[in-house]
Amino acid sequence: MAILDEIDTKVLKDRERALEGHSAQIGRMCTLYSGLELDIAHLLISLAGLSDPVPKNVLIGALDMRAKLNAVLTIGFERKPSDIWFAELNKLVNSIDNGIRTERNRMIHDFWLSVPEEDGTETMQRVQLRASLKKEPPSGTQTLRLADFKPVKPAEIAELCEVIFAANLTAIRLRREFERAPLHGKLQPPNPPQSQTSDQTGG
Repeated sequence: MAILDEIDTKVLKDRERALEGHSAQIGRMCTLYSGLELDIAHLLISLAGLSDPVPKNVLIGALDMRAKLNAVLTIGFERKPSDIWFAELNKLVNSIDNGIRTERNRMIHDFWLSVPEEDGTETMQRVQLRASLKKEPPSGTQTLRLADFKPVKPAEIAELCEVIFAANLTAIRLRREFERAPLHGKLQPPNPPQSQTSDQTGG
């Protein structure tokens, strides 16, 4: 039993060693993503005008990232200081929801395996267990695929980190632009009816 434990320990240590570069970048990615979600929350608080700490913390704490993004987009549309501002907000939300968030989830929840190549080397690959049918060229015959394999280098995770960092900067800037806008982003009061204006001017 002790011999088997030693073998298992060596296998786990080798796996950990092979993933050292990936692990460092994934850790950085997690902390950056946490910061991004925090600043999305700050943006939502500002847009919604939440100041009381009790409802603010309860509501924000109950929302996951997708719910925060949806709330930011809908409230941002209603209270946008300009169409240009909202267009950039819409672009930011889309990039986070359909790009950053999904890639971050795959980096965390997929399996990591060292896969042997034909030339004798090994590549670290991200593996998602997902059954799907795929057409094989050129015949078009359908085959069953049980998992998706994707080779990933630490540098690619580092690139994702930079994308997260840039999105975080944009979220902070949009919040500050909103808070500096006239009426703090509140809707302008409606213009008086034309007839009332004419009566007041003696027309």
